Amino acid sequence: MNSFIRSKPAQQLAMLKFKKMKNTVHAPVINREKEINLHTTHGCLRNLLILGKISLVFPVEGIEGKDPGKIQFKFISLKTFLSVIFLISTSTCFLLSIVKSLTSRNTMQRLISPLYYCHIASVAFLNLHLSRKWKRYVTTIHAAELNFLKNYKPDKKLKRKIHATIAIVILVGLCQYSITEANFAISHDCLNEGAGFEQLIRKQYHYIYDYINYNVFNGVFLLILSFASTLAWNFGDLVIITISIIYTSRFNQIVDKIKWYTSYKNRNASIFSKEIEKLHDTFWRDSRRDYARMQLLCSTTSDLFGILTLITYSFNTMFILIQLFVSLRPREYLIEILYFISSFSFVVGRAVMSSIYGGWLYEAGRAALPIINAVPTEMYTEEASTFISQIQMSSPYLTGRKFFTITKGIILSIAASIITFELGLIQFNQSEIERYLSTSNVTICY
Repeated sequence: MNSFIRSKPAQQLAMLKFKKMKNTVHAPVINREKEINLHTTHGCLRNLLILGKISLVFPVEGIEGKDPGKIQFKFISLKTFLSVIFLISTSTCFLLSIVKSLTSRNTMQRLISPLYYCHIASVAFLNLHLSRKWKRYVTTIHAAELNFLKNYKPDKKLKRKIHATIAIVILVGLCQYSITEANFAISHDCLNEGAGFEQLIRKQYHYIYDYINYNVFNGVFLLILSFASTLAWNFGDLVIITISIIYTSRFNQIVDKIKWYTSYKNRNASIFSKEIEKLHDTFWRDSRRDYARMQLLCSTTSDLFGILTLITYSFNTMFILIQLFVSLRPREYLIEILYFISSFSFVVGRAVMSSIYGGWLYEAGRAALPIINAVPTEMYTEEASTFISQIQMSSPYLTGRKFFTITKGIILSIAASIITFELGLIQFNQSEIERYLSTSNVTICY
């Protein structure tokens, strides 16, 4: 008799164990609706989208509630009106600053403000478009997510990870904003008139006051615009990071279930029957379908945020290039040195975080491969083989409109590109470097 086959009572006992295990893995847990709703994409992104409303780039109503069906975007509403005003204001800042940059001697130095406001205006315009699509997107994926989460043990650390990450990025961003304001207030850069608050606003928005006169109203308006712009500046990176955390958790839940199932089977490897083989086949088929659903949702999300991802990475790279070039300018005051170090470190750190979290998503999608390849022969079915092929052919990832895929390796690719372009900038801007070394800083505005 085959050594893998035991007596009939033993096989019946094994069948009862495996059926109990199958029901444990797949059976919905009662009274978990509230917890499940908190872990959907709608629940996880709620605080980030509220931040988007505060920064005037995501004018959607109803995102504070638990029901995504109550989300609304209204063309005629106060939130949309404020978002349009924000878009027009940041676009105006971009146009006026780029005009002054291109007519100045120190062009590279003055490109920081145009790039900054071009980035923010692009995010504001794109998010107005996303706001129109948001209800359809979130309601489409909500049902699939509820069905998935009912059959898996919830990741209780998911919301905590998301909230901690958002809080860290925003707090560091506000610290960097404070240092920027202190630099404008204390630095001797930019000749201007006025004192106190007026001097601060004139220094920061010198390209605007070439065309209009200062008064308290436009000064306060520009200060509010500056604060809202700081929050909006981080929105794209936070979307990439948050989406990566959510779907990394989803695929880790699938991997954890596979680990638990295979480890249980290894303890009963000597038990074999056709009915148990069917249980294995059912398990791999269900796991493969769950994986396919999550991969489809991830792909849908990647397509929705593809342009935002492309814009975010493009402007982060350009900021790093300009900041590296500007680092050649001598700095006399501590606040100027502190401003440069903080702004450069923040942009680099934010870009690295986006790439690392996106890389973790890609790795989580492929983490099941070595586990499935190592299962015992009697557990390896045709469905397991199909599952392996599916993971190899359709791993989850985020892309920038198919121009690039976010993995950990993209960090090295961006670094290599930055070094190449930076050498080109230095080679073709020797005259500007000489002016940095020979001209007093008081004539340099940024």
